[in-house]
Amino acid sequence: MKRQIILTAAALAALTATAKTSTPRGFTDDFDGALARAKAENKTVVAAFSGSDWCGWCKRLEKEVFSKRAFLQEATNRYVLVYIDQPSDESLLSAHAAKQNPQLIEKYDIQGFPTVLLMDGDGKVLDKMGYERGGPENYLKLIESTLAALPYVAEWIEPMTQRFDAVYKELNRGGKTALKLDGVRRADEVKPHFTRAADALEKLIAEERAKDVPAPVKAKRAVLLDEQAEIVQEFRKIAATPSEELLRQMR
Repeated sequence: MKRQIILTAAALAALTATAKTSTPRGFTDDFDGALARAKAENKTVVAAFSGSDWCGWCKRLEKEVFSKRAFLQEATNRYVLVYIDQPSDESLLSAHAAKQNPQLIEKYDIQGFPTVLLMDGDGKVLDKMGYERGGPENYLKLIESTLAALPYVAEWIEPMTQRFDAVYKELNRGGKTALKLDGVRRADEVKPHFTRAADALEKLIAEERAKDVPAPVKAKRAVLLDEQAEIVQEFRKIAATPSEELLRQMR
């Protein structure tokens, strides 16, 4: 009974995060405390890295998902939610978070916001997510499907992401060559690289969609392939941009 009271108090503390900080209701900004609770309760940590007052996608994720009752009712029972913020206004952080958050962002090599890490009670990263459309119900399903797919990642997900990464590496090599040129020639040289990358990605997407994969992998694969399809569209736009305009954007 004593242990249950302690854990319940910890959960209530998260639900009543002070309004003076950027930490959303239902989340804590105490990373070490979140790990300890996750370990004690055998739960997964959902660690949201955010730029709460300047990052547009972070604001959308909080507005569309994290602030919704449908998310909080289920997520606070099933997971331990922790919010690691890097706002432009540091007064939005508790003294503890102001010291802790930059260290965690560096430790986990956070390259963009929002990044949502799924972790175990030891702080080991199991997988990562970001902003996703569909509201709280869809986000909860994605967390669940991501965790369900973990036993299959090495066999099914990693080989797929490696194939896509190879396309981006080739694009980077071509881009470095183009940057050595001057003026419009630079843009003229860049555009074919994006066209080839888009073609390669489209081919890989079609091949991956055609594969028969285990049921727990399907939702995770669908999200990854949809993201790649959006990148294809962006690459097509770049390739179709007039060279003069593209050159202005590259400067």
